Amino acid sequence: MDSTALMFWGLLVAIILFVTKVLPNLLTRGKRSVGDQKPESLKGYEKEMYECGYTKRVVAWDFLTKIEQNANNLLGRRHHFTVGIWLNYKKQLMSLRVDRSNWDAIYFPFHKIQSVEVIEDGKIKTRFGGVILSGVILGGSTSKEFSIGLQVRIVIGDMSNGTKAYFLNLFDPIFGAKREKNDSEYMAIQECARTIADEINIIMQNSHSAKPQIEKEHSKRDIRQCPYCSEEILSTAKKCKHCGEWLEVK
Repeated sequence: MDSTALMFWGLLVAIILFVTKVLPNLLTRGKRSVGDQKPESLKGYEKEMYECGYTKRVVAWDFLTKIEQNANNLLGRRHHFTVGIWLNYKKQLMSLRVDRSNWDAIYFPFHKIQSVEVIEDGKIKTRFGGVILSGVILGGSTSKEFSIGLQVRIVIGDMSNGTKAYFLNLFDPIFGAKREKNDSEYMAIQECARTIADEINIIMQNSHSAKPQIEKEHSKRDIRQCPYCSEEILSTAKKCKHCGEWLEVK
């Protein structure tokens, strides 16, 4: 093989590596934003969360390996992996960071959480390794699964204000970029999404199971029996609505 052929194949390999490895990472970095231009925004956000009593967080960064964390620090992409939830168990509060370019925290109490689900968008790419002869495929083929988006949908609300859905954009590429689902960084994002869903489901179970007991205790404090007719009345009532007797307020 002459030098011209070697240069051609070397250039071809370099182009393939750039297109398959380097370009997807560049595309998934997203548009420049205030958060991208000011890395201290992330430190300020984290400091604010801890100072407000949010002692636990579930973000993809904590699921990456040390090597992956160091690599993303060098690329300035740490804030891409800190979308997620922050929890204050003492005050029963949750805070959301919904997007990598948004530093505005969204706060709400545990009892307002209504549902949670993981939404994953993807596609399958099939590569044929053989040839097509008279409409018949001769040879094998390989398939790869790619993700083009991963979100966690959290619905909050109550009887007074209705419901509202928030979307945590854990993986939000631009310009049609995608990532293989067996990529280690993407698998960390998947595990983060599942952990967020598990955490919120536990919070909902505890909040909903505690609510009847709270209401029961509350009713016991607010209701008493009339000493004259034994009917239930408000504990603060001055006159029984059933028998009309005047009462001594306790």
